[in-house]
Amino acid sequence: MNWEAIGALSELVGATAVVVTIGYLTLQVRQQTVAVRSASYQSSTDALIQINIAIATDPELLRVVSSKPASLDELSTEDRYRYSYVLLSLFRVRETIFYQRDEGTTASQSWIREEITSRKNLESTGVRDWWKTVEYGFAPEFKEYIDGVVAQIDNSIDADGQ
Repeated sequence: MNWEAIGALSELVGATAVVVTIGYLTLQVRQQTVAVRSASYQSSTDALIQINIAIATDPELLRVVSSKPASLDELSTEDRYRYSYVLLSLFRVRETIFYQRDEGTTASQSWIREEITSRKNLESTGVRDWWKTVEYGFAPEFKEYIDGVVAQIDNSIDADGQ
């Protein structure tokens, strides 16, 4: 065997190794992406479950949340805090899912489900009033999204009232 043949064979072996390595790394990245999406989804789901468990197991919290006040003024100071913290927790989780959707780390169905629930929550005047008091504490993109939902609801209320 001459040196040219040995050099060509070495280049072929090296190129094959590079292709196999790239294929392996591609597979690893895909598996990691699936794992990250699963963990993100699970984390958000766990947070929502914890909120639901807290409501279901605390009679006072259940009473306040199920009362669905038309205005925060209808609630005592203590109940207003309870109601506000539940809403804050829910909207923080929704904000996380909103960004996870944009990053592609959660299933779009997860966001669609929370989007529908957010719209239902925001149909309540009490929730819209609450939002006005806390919106500054949310990320600008999420705030803009929720403000858009509130505007749609307000516009449909105005249209129905005329």
